[in-house]
Amino acid sequence: MQAKPKTYKRCPLTRHKGQGKLWKRYLNGQEKKSPLVTRSFKTWKEFLSHEALSDSMAMAIILVQKQLIK
Repeated sequence: MQAKPKTYKRCPLTRHKGQGKLWKRYLNGQEKKSPLVTRSFKTWKEFLSHEALSDSMAMAIILVQKQLIK
């Protein structure tokens, strides 16, 4: 018997208290078939960049992700 291949599940790379709220808003925007939302935020990174203007948690997540890459 062959093992079933793991399916890809989108999720943030980092874990922060309060990140769940942002992630849910991102996923809700992706599920809606609004062309504006779909065109505006195709990736988690794009969504965070926009949210960083008004939400300090989004900015913190961006900074941590940049440090992880280095």
